[in-house]
Amino acid sequence: METMRFERILKAALVVVAIIAAVVIFSANLSRGMTKLSLVIGTIVVCFAWAIVDVTGNHFRVRRIGAAASLLGLQQHDITDARIIHAPEHKQTKFEPQLWVTGELGGAPIEIAAFEFQVGSGKNSKTYHNVQVIRPCAEGWPDLRLAPPRKFWRKPISKLLASNAAGLENPAFGKRWTLECADPDFALLLLSPEVQEWLLQAPKHERWTIESGRIALTHRRRATESDMPTMISRLDEFLAMIPAELQGYEPVRA
Repeated sequence: METMRFERILKAALVVVAIIAAVVIFSANLSRGMTKLSLVIGTIVVCFAWAIVDVTGNHFRVRRIGAAASLLGLQQHDITDARIIHAPEHKQTKFEPQLWVTGELGGAPIEIAAFEFQVGSGKNSKTYHNVQVIRPCAEGWPDLRLAPPRKFWRKPISKLLASNAAGLENPAFGKRWTLECADPDFALLLLSPEVQEWLLQAPKHERWTIESGRIALTHRRRATESDMPTMISRLDEFLAMIPAELQGYEPVRA
């Protein structure tokens, strides 16, 4: 948290410096060409400094998450071995694992990951920062993804006509979440009315994924070490609400 506060202070200072520099340049009675050149150089310097502050701040944020996980008795691993649960986004151009931690917490295995990915390229690109907490679940469960609905113009053509949460009775849930699951029977059993009401209160940066016997809660934002207890608690709370009869669920084979 202190790292993010310091990062915000530095960025605010850069904005102030940029404003002061612009005022000085316009007050210096320089020629039109020199004024333009000074503004261009100043803009480049400020943008470069901003990028350095952003990258450095993100690096220390991830390191603090890893340090907090180590204090819980978890072990950090080489990020090349990271088993992050992530389906490539539409127009994704870059994916970078940043942290991979495993161990046991609360009597059950747990995995914590940090990663970022980039969508688009050039001046239209955008980088998304993510922190993920993973617990094991039943091996036979089909893949499932829950995420906030995409804006219309950001959806792939193949999904423009797809229903947000087909078959679920709560219309508010269908507006709040986009559901992807090839097994509608499983989705209906998992997303009980109780679970739907609980998920309606979730923050916008949450994503939920079930894949290959693992369930993940992902925060798509610059989460910090202080967010870890809440993330772990919410994941465990979600698992506790899942009906016991789903533990042995087997999808119907065609």
